[in-house]
Amino acid sequence: GLIITSGMNGGLDGTTVNGHIYLVDSTDDSWEDLVTASGFSQDLDFSTYPNCPGELNINDFSAHGLALKQIDSNNFDLYITSHGAREAIEIFTLNIESVRAKLTWRGCVPLDETIMHNSLAIFSDGGFITTQFMTWDGGVQSVLSGEAKGSLVTWRPGGQPTIMPGSELGGANGIVVSEDERYIYVAAFGAGELVRFDLAQDPIKTDSIALNILPDNVRWGEPGRLLTAGGNVNGDGWSVIEIDAAS
Repeated sequence: GLIITSGMNGGLDGTTVNGHIYLVDSTDDSWEDLVTASGFSQDLDFSTYPNCPGELNINDFSAHGLALKQIDSNNFDLYITSHGAREAIEIFTLNIESVRAKLTWRGCVPLDETIMHNSLAIFSDGGFITTQFMTWDGGVQSVLSGEAKGSLVTWRPGGQPTIMPGSELGGANGIVVSEDERYIYVAAFGAGELVRFDLAQDPIKTDSIALNILPDNVRWGEPGRLLTAGGNVNGDGWSVIEIDAAS
């Protein structure tokens, strides 16, 4: 199978490493960086992303959270939260023919430069919802101390990035959306919780469950079930937890 993974830059540890978007082939453990591969190209869709200031600076970006959505048998939307030269959602088309892959950058949606955005999910209309993890000034310690709060930011084609009302969380991290786009599930890293937002309620209804980990990513696993992983709160390693999304 093929696996897409992100690669951050050295912004957090003070190194000069640049960002990457890796394609890993689990059948033979081979891999390549799709951004530096010969097939990479950039083709700005200005009508869809009119506020994007220009092409991705491939020498100064940081691929953090990512979301993949299938378009057809060979093509996928790939969105990433990116830092570096700009804080933005960078948007690509991934084409996979047999085991050959080609990545095409299509545009970006600039975000608040003072905030590290962490993960995101793609809506069916091409919009997205992303998590505000921390301020760059506050750093990870502000998340662990409970001081840092982050909200969810939505963007729809033709609109502007907008904070979702009542969505402030302690260290908002991983995020997924239900297939019918009614529910948003978010890993609140700083609070040690998984939080569900019900968009069918007005005001939006929130439920949460406490976990004995600091949850990082969250992904769909078996049908109707979520997987999240993170460090154990007592400091003795890490765990993966399966959660019934309905209950």
